[in-house]
Amino acid sequence: MRKKMKRAKEAKGRWEQETKGKLESFVRKLSLQWKIRERIDAANAWAVKHPKRTAAMTIGALVCSLCLGIVVSLYTPQPSKDIVGEIENVQPMFAGLQSIQNGKNVQVREVGQLALRGQQLKWELDSLVRIPIKTHQDSTLIIYKYRQLEMIVTNLKH
Repeated sequence: MRKKMKRAKEAKGRWEQETKGKLESFVRKLSLQWKIRERIDAANAWAVKHPKRTAAMTIGALVCSLCLGIVVSLYTPQPSKDIVGEIENVQPMFAGLQSIQNGKNVQVREVGQLALRGQQLKWELDSLVRIPIKTHQDSTLIIYKYRQLEMIVTNLKH
């Protein structure tokens, strides 16, 4: 398993290197074709000669971008949010949570009652088993109560 993971990582690394190399050569060819380096040098030379115009153009572009963003945000229709409506939608969830909590409370109460009934049956069984001479009725009662106790124990385990 480790060898497969190692091979997969190596293959991924090779693929990334190949892709990176191809991408670098593509960008290099594109920059040579469009003469990007010369254009950047020319723009930097113009910016050095005209610092006030460069600052004004930069600030103007930023202000224009800010104004455009404000206009777009103002004229974009947004749905009105009704806070009271959102609170009303929460009510069914609270009702569901309350019913779940009530169900849990009932279940805990029933488990407690089953445990108490099991303890009572165990005490009765112990007293019946201690009888030195048992009648047929005592034996059947022992079997009956033992089965009841078994059922309670299986219910409590689940």
